[in-house]
Amino acid sequence: MSTLHLTAGPVPRTSGLRREVTARLLDAFFSGEIRAGTRLRVQKLADRLGVSPSPVRESLVELAGIGMVDLIPNRGGVCRHFGPQQLLDLYHVRRILEVEATRCACSRLDRDLLQDLREQMTRLGTVPMKETGLRKAVELDQELHGAIAGCCGNERLAFEIWRYGEVMQSIRRVVGNRRESQVSALVEHVRIIDALLEQDVDQAARRMSEHIDATARRVTAVCFPESSLAIGSAKQ
Repeated sequence: MSTLHLTAGPVPRTSGLRREVTARLLDAFFSGEIRAGTRLRVQKLADRLGVSPSPVRESLVELAGIGMVDLIPNRGGVCRHFGPQQLLDLYHVRRILEVEATRCACSRLDRDLLQDLREQMTRLGTVPMKETGLRKAVELDQELHGAIAGCCGNERLAFEIWRYGEVMQSIRRVVGNRRESQVSALVEHVRIIDALLEQDVDQAARRMSEHIDATARRVTAVCFPESSLAIGSAKQ
């Protein structure tokens, strides 16, 4: 089995420990620092990250819940294989969750918020996408998806969307915030908002589904450029 050389350094004491440990492990996983078969020993991870064993155990349970780690009772865990199909599988689950949230939230979302998001996204799409614009595009992306999850009326569904969102943020940190991806995403977000403003549930759900599938293809093409799945469709 591989050994773990986590290079992130100590976890800041001001952060939520479990969340930060999970983020560090995900970043190491998606960057290839942690490979399939790597043993994740609780005490070694805790020592490396400067935390107690408790948040490490909680993090491994969370990672096991999304299929990225196999737990070994009382001994930590082992990283599972992760390739293009596994990445598409993550986005497949995310699509199911977010499409349902979109259906549930359609009549609940604040129209003024949607209009404001639309105006900001439209304006952002008309200027050259430099670093500041890229950061703003990410903020608007998170605000839209967060608003939909927050208004879906189902706390469990909202939590699962947040949980998978943590994984997606780690993927984004590793693959980078690419201009062409954000430009495409802005157009897709505006289409989602237009359907929500019209309170067309089926159209809004369809637009969200198309957006998640397109995102999955873009990310897979970056992470696994030689895979045939990178140019195919995300799982239907």
